[in-house]
Amino acid sequence: MLKNLLVSILGGFVALMIYVYYFENQNYIVIRENGQTVQTVGNYLNTELPSFRASVKKSIDAVVHIRTQYETPASTLYDVLFSDKLPFPLQAEGSGVIISEDGYIVTNFHVIEKASQIQVIMTDKRTFRAKIIGLDPTTDLALLKIQSHGLPFAEFGNSDDLEVGDWVLAIGNPYSLGSTVTAGIISAKSRSINIIDKRSAVEAFLQTDAAVNPGNSGGALVDTEGRLVGINTAIASQTGSYIGYSFAVPINIVRKVSADLREFGKVQRAILGVKIDEIDAKFAKELGIKKIEGVFISDVDRKGAADRAGLQIKDILVAFENVNLNSPNELYEQLARHRPGDVVSLKVKRGDTLIEVNVTLANYQGKTNEETNLQRLGAEYKELTVDEKQKLRIECGLKVSALSAGKLLNANVKEGFIILTLNKVEINSVVELEKALIASESTVFIEGIYPDGKKAYYAFTL
Repeated sequence: MLKNLLVSILGGFVALMIYVYYFENQNYIVIRENGQTVQTVGNYLNTELPSFRASVKKSIDAVVHIRTQYETPASTLYDVLFSDKLPFPLQAEGSGVIISEDGYIVTNFHVIEKASQIQVIMTDKRTFRAKIIGLDPTTDLALLKIQSHGLPFAEFGNSDDLEVGDWVLAIGNPYSLGSTVTAGIISAKSRSINIIDKRSAVEAFLQTDAAVNPGNSGGALVDTEGRLVGINTAIASQTGSYIGYSFAVPINIVRKVSADLREFGKVQRAILGVKIDEIDAKFAKELGIKKIEGVFISDVDRKGAADRAGLQIKDILVAFENVNLNSPNELYEQLARHRPGDVVSLKVKRGDTLIEVNVTLANYQGKTNEETNLQRLGAEYKELTVDEKQKLRIECGLKVSALSAGKLLNANVKEGFIILTLNKVEINSVVELEKALIASESTVFIEGIYPDGKKAYYAFTL
């Protein structure tokens, strides 16, 4: 009996010493194979979990709550004339991200689609009325503007630097709860889920497991440094609520689209002018392709960008600007970052030969550049002097000093015409004219006056 007791005590003492040595006094656990150290792992009892406090503090004030109001039309003329089924306002909510100190905001197209009023609510509860600068349904993005300065704004990161497994944070306003932060990792890149039902839709989403719910749309996906790496757009769910998968537009696409909308009022879409197919094991076997890589060119548009550069049917496009390609989505993602006229380097496999080709990208009309709305007017301008304004008793105005082929000439505008307002916005300079054109969607209404005092009005579409 005494012997058994002593053995038990000794065994307990040895176990205690092993615990103290390996779990309390050591900071690391060493994993060995065949006497060699293969991995050193932090002691799980002493390892601190990551804190995202700094990244949240840096980015959360740039994420805004968006409330929209839109009208539900009466269903029939009878309803309009005789019933009480009149149009009534409905409300929807989402999120947005401030990207400049003077109030430009990126959000999703579906958040503000058909909105008659857009309200932006800051984290400090200040409220602004927003106007739409531009829309791009093909990427589900929109650019808004509020009138303010010195605003907190998000610093752009680089979505190309993200790797599967990296930590990210989703910041938005789900279920009208106000600023909410969730954490997860990058689960996949260049993911397509077929939610954008538009011609030339660009779906190359970042997939994450950060919780995203209704109201998060248009909000920020940030990295551990608090830099904006995506705009949260969608969830994969049969219930309408988060079940483990969420998707964001990569910031490198957002950066280009928002710049286009700000400068031109629409996206400058570049295309290669090819039809491509994905290469899988079955397809590779049928064509005798030895290595599965790149995308297969099954057709080339006549006189398109690829045709002019000498690309051929059955070529395999393996890299775009040194980015390796393995799916159509990856090619579309790269194209979405460029404008017509950009020259890009491609690596193409033709048979067993790898060649490099420079291609000048074009638009859908085959052109390598696009006119701005200002250029479409086809005019030169001159600012008015104080004396000219006093003589005509006007407080604003920009003179059309010369005309060429364009929208103004087609509308019968004559040289010397003074533009007073465009879509009810007062015009004093070319800069103000360009901004007013960017803010206009498609229809332009100009009010003005000629030097002899005769007023005139012109309307046309861009």
